[in-house]
Amino acid sequence: MKFVFSVRSEMAFTLLKKLIHNEESLPEIKIREQNAQNVQQLEDAIEFFKADLYIVDQHLEEYESLKKVLDQYGCQYVEIQDDVKAVIPLIREQYGVEDKQEEKEIHYEKKEKNKVVIQEKVIEKEVIRTSYQAIPSKVIVVGSLYRGAGSTLLATNLSRMIGERGIDVSYVEHPLIKPYMFDYLQIHTNEEKEYFDIAREIQSDGLARSKREEWLQHKVKWHVIDSRKPSLPSFSYENLLVLSHTIQSNVLIVDISDRWLDPEIQKYLYLADFIYLCVEPDPIKYDWSLYDHKENRTKEKMVMDFLNTDHNIPRYELVNMKYIKGIDIKAWNEMLQKRPLAKIPYIPYEDIQKAIYKSKVLYDFENYKDLFEENLMPLIVKVVPKDFLEIRKKESGIFKKLFKKD
Repeated sequence: MKFVFSVRSEMAFTLLKKLIHNEESLPEIKIREQNAQNVQQLEDAIEFFKADLYIVDQHLEEYESLKKVLDQYGCQYVEIQDDVKAVIPLIREQYGVEDKQEEKEIHYEKKEKNKVVIQEKVIEKEVIRTSYQAIPSKVIVVGSLYRGAGSTLLATNLSRMIGERGIDVSYVEHPLIKPYMFDYLQIHTNEEKEYFDIAREIQSDGLARSKREEWLQHKVKWHVIDSRKPSLPSFSYENLLVLSHTIQSNVLIVDISDRWLDPEIQKYLYLADFIYLCVEPDPIKYDWSLYDHKENRTKEKMVMDFLNTDHNIPRYELVNMKYIKGIDIKAWNEMLQKRPLAKIPYIPYEDIQKAIYKSKVLYDFENYKDLFEENLMPLIVKVVPKDFLEIRKKESGIFKKLFKKD
């Protein structure tokens, strides 16, 4: 059976392709590798690929025009409304080879149904409505030029700042970096709630089998590595797409540490809205990213060459970590060759240790909230709508009583 997709994004295209291939009831599956997002691409697909079924997304700008083309050529098609995965049961029901007769009998016994039109045929099926989103509204990738430069500190506190503004935000610890946040948040000590490592299931099965309750703490949804279990051997680009699609947050912050040269992560960078590279004001360390060692380039040099030469990925921004006033600012800025978008002052190590033992994000520790609010605002304004920039203050109990209506 041959399929052509016309869907909203590369992420949705890859996910839908994987879902179709995993559907055992569909015989001899063949999918056109190009996403037909405009009329010309769709007409070419109809003429040369001659698919049995077309899947068209209502979120596409040219949706109405695509639909007219399909009707004009008499093509059978399924429409995606919100959830990409919702079309799979419909396709299985119409074209699956197993238990087809039994499924038909079940349809007509049900009383209240929604109708999904596939050209002139009507398939009747109950549709469960969810708040599923195709992709997060914003994808932010945070990494360090070298280990210890502060990607986790930046990513966690940036997540906390966004969550404080009432925006749905998720922090993702890339499944192949060294586990840290699971123990930092003391997740293993919570006996009332079980932590579910969705990345582990996706890496094993290719898909998340079911929607599980996410770990919400400090107004952030945490998707971190369960340090009690063995490390994952791999985590592909497709796994990252499925993970991003499953999480559904408005803002998704992915901490990749120093894994910039991982080919699977490099593919994922094309989907990012913002890329933040953490550096320390250490000219000796940073020099390794500038000096051309000819045939034996350093890891840092390869990272910078990739970020500076691949124009298909979003423009990265530098974030200066562990910043102190005593450095030679002029010499440091000349070496960077790129003005940092934000900087975080040096934080005493003893304060970091105290926050760890209290299981608090630094944003919530002692007087550090003002520090992060002041220094990370250039990052926040790029992500948060203007109406949400100012943190809403909670009304006190006395204030509520004074203005309470009878």
